[in-house]
Amino acid sequence: SIYSRVWCAYEAFLAYSWDKRIDTAESPPRHPWPRVIRAMSAYLVITGIIFHQVPKRPEIVAITLFLIAFAGSTLVVTLV
Repeated sequence: SIYSRVWCAYEAFLAYSWDKRIDTAESPPRHPWPRVIRAMSAYLVITGIIFHQVPKRPEIVAITLFLIAFAGSTLVVTLV
């Protein structure tokens, strides 16, 4: 309704006059696939390097798999 939009404008006016930070919405990236492919490629390369360096003991492999999964998800979320 018009009243909710007027209220939003008033809130923005107050925030601006009180020197508050105003965050506005951004549109999503137009072409996210190159960033996704770059993130996944980096993840696969790092995973290969780590697995090449890890000894073949089961407990070390399990810990390494957990760390790779955590690092990979963090990398993808950060880059995308």
